[in-house]
Amino acid sequence: MRKKSIKINALLNLIKQVMQIVFPVITVPYITRVLLPDNYGKINFGNSIISYISLIAGLGISNYAIREGSLIREDREKLTSFSRQVFSINLCSTALSYCILAVLLLFVPYFYEYRLLLIIQGVAVLFTTLGADWINSIEEDYLYLTVRYVVLHVISLVLMFVLVKKPEDYYIYALITLVTSVGANLMNIFYIRRYVIISFTFRIDWKSHLLPILILFGNSIAMTIYVSSDVTMLGFFKGATEVGIYSVSTKIYSIIKQVLNAVLVVSIPRLCSYVGMNSFCDFRNLGKKILSALISLMFPLLAGIIVFRKDAVYLAGGANYLGASGSLLILSLATAFALIATFFSSCVLMPLRKERHILKGTIISALLNVVLNLFFIPQLGGLGAAITTLISEIFVAVYFWWLSRNEGYFFLDKRIICLSFFGSIIVGIISWMIKNAVNSFFVYFPISVTCSLMVYGAIQILGKNQIAMEFISRLRKRHVQ
Repeated sequence: MRKKSIKINALLNLIKQVMQIVFPVITVPYITRVLLPDNYGKINFGNSIISYISLIAGLGISNYAIREGSLIREDREKLTSFSRQVFSINLCSTALSYCILAVLLLFVPYFYEYRLLLIIQGVAVLFTTLGADWINSIEEDYLYLTVRYVVLHVISLVLMFVLVKKPEDYYIYALITLVTSVGANLMNIFYIRRYVIISFTFRIDWKSHLLPILILFGNSIAMTIYVSSDVTMLGFFKGATEVGIYSVSTKIYSIIKQVLNAVLVVSIPRLCSYVGMNSFCDFRNLGKKILSALISLMFPLLAGIIVFRKDAVYLAGGANYLGASGSLLILSLATAFALIATFFSSCVLMPLRKERHILKGTIISALLNVVLNLFFIPQLGGLGAAITTLISEIFVAVYFWWLSRNEGYFFLDKRIICLSFFGSIIVGIISWMIKNAVNSFFVYFPISVTCSLMVYGAIQILGKNQIAMEFISRLRKRHVQ
């Protein structure tokens, strides 16, 4: 099988990640105004319940399937057998999740008025299992994933503007949101046949599959607690207004991570494949390039966010949310450690089958986050929640880096770190000076971005940043051709 380009896959995944940002920016302002708070709240409450059902149905199977499937993807017979077994386990966990949903709908009075809505939203859980999208990730088919995502979201966007006109249309909106998930997985049922033919089987090697799947499932639960505890406890101690203000900073924080994670996500199948072939030299070289590219992109972006944090908050939420700029400053620093942690966990430890270490680190960081929240949030509110996130991200980044180092994989390039950090300081100073010299955001922001790109690029080239030099070399080759 011809290997797909990591760079092209990263670009395709980046496009998809950008679209995941663009579509909510278009839909949320419209749908909140049409449905009004009550019905919009019902939609989000329903989604929150279904997210737990999806967590049980998913069991961490997707990450396990991508890792193990990538090791054997060159052997079609083994891949088919493996896919059928994992798919069958996923069907069993999905059946269990629907039993839990049925109990909630039948015996919990609070859910009575949400029954129809939860049934509509719950349809997506079954089709996610039937679609087996992890097969496309194993095959690194990011062109299909990106095109499918964009096309289906455009269709749902058009349907939303045409059919959702009044508050009572929230059931219609719930059905429209199924277009993207159910539609994508309906397409998958037929599309993945080009790679493997999957069906239910009773011949499952439970001993081989169940323990690592459950470990990854535990990791998913710990991660859910880790991600959600600050908002939950902030609401408990400080109320909805504080949560609303803090949520603006966390949205920006999540977007930054989401965009930069595109560099990491597309690399996991290839790294797993190298491990499966015992090509540890290739594994080490690719890992070093990925981390170097991540650092080279991450530092200047975070410098820009720190300088323009008030502008970012104002654009995202308006003047009423400017109090989130302080927490955004702290979360910007947390982003660097979060991405480093993601690299060492997903791109090093998981391909090496060290998921138990990942689970241990995630559980400890989740508990650390909860304990620190109990202390910081009552005193500092949203700012305290951001501080606990920063401390937890630092811990988990150092912990995963240390484990990777013990395994013999030390990818940090001091030269690239110094060049990127120095360049980002210069970028921050330039942006701050331009911002203070010009009054209009629409003038100083594009000027700052242009100047920053030129100066940062020049510093990386003069300092012979390997990633920058490879990029220039490729541009020259294309120009010659």
